[in-house]
Amino acid sequence: GGISKGTSALGRVRQALTFRRGTVKQEQGTKQREEDRWDLEQAHEASLREVAALLAKPDNLGRLGKIKTEYEAQRSAVQVQISLLTGRQAEEARAGIDMLARCRDNVKQVLGIKQKLTQSIETSEKALPEYPALRKAWLVRRNLERTVVDLDAILVMPLELARIEAELTRLSEGSE
Repeated sequence: GGISKGTSALGRVRQALTFRRGTVKQEQGTKQREEDRWDLEQAHEASLREVAALLAKPDNLGRLGKIKTEYEAQRSAVQVQISLLTGRQAEEARAGIDMLARCRDNVKQVLGIKQKLTQSIETSEKALPEYPALRKAWLVRRNLERTVVDLDAILVMPLELARIEAELTRLSEGSE
């Protein structure tokens, strides 16, 4: 195997080193991550084949320096990208861990409040075993008070109407 037309040795090595990307839906995230893992063994074999192909022809030996320079530049660019991505992932992971810690603290706080409320309710129920009956009696008393107020207003209404009628009659007689 020599160098194939249209693809340089470096291009083929780069293709072997790149991630294999699929069109897997997001629901299959775990499967996608497994498919995107580096296939280092395949990349190593491809690079060995390419180096062997370059060494097979004497005219290719002169290009090794240029290919090495290109490879080093691309490797540096990939290392920078990996560094940036891992830094970003580390920041996101730290933020996620901090958020989980805050959530855990909030859950503990809510559980503590729930426990205190449960204890208060139990204490109240023990202190007032007749609470449901007392509550009903209180509601009946409140409703009776409202009814008495309404009845007073209804009982006073005829007297008020008679007073207003007398006042209107007096005013109409006085103006004639």
